[in-house]
Formats: sequence, structure tokens, C-alpha cells
Amino acid sequence: MQVFADLLRHYNDSQNIVCKYGGEEFVLVLPGLTQEKVFQYAEQIRLSFQAARLESGGKQIHTYYQIIVG
Repeated sequence: MQVFADLLRHYNDSQNIVCKYGGEEFVLVLPGLTQEKVFQYAEQIRLSFQAARLESGGKQIHTYYQIIVG
């Protein structure tokens, strides 16, 4: 979860609102962006997270994640 939070921080700008919501959910409020730009933004985050290597105890961790845009 920390890796994902760091990615959100990396892609965040001063106008966006990023919040942790619930146990493992995050909410991004992206004011002023068109739906197309939001999808592009979400895809950048998804690809970056997919490329991240998560390890624990020297072993790679395989993750499952879901991104909902709406």
C-alpha cells in the first residue's frame, strides 16, 4: 500500500485531492480534468504500479489491484 501511496504522491499536483478511504482504498478528486484526461491519468498510475517490484523477505510479492474511474 505504501508503494501505491508514493505513486499517487508522485502524480499529484496542488489542485488534486488524494485521500485514503477505508482500509485499502484511495480516492482521487481531479477537478477541471476532462473524462479523457482522467482516464489517461489513471492509466499512467496503473502502469506505474504494475511496473513496481514489490518484495518482502527477498521474495517478490504478486498483487491484485482494481482501479475504478467514475
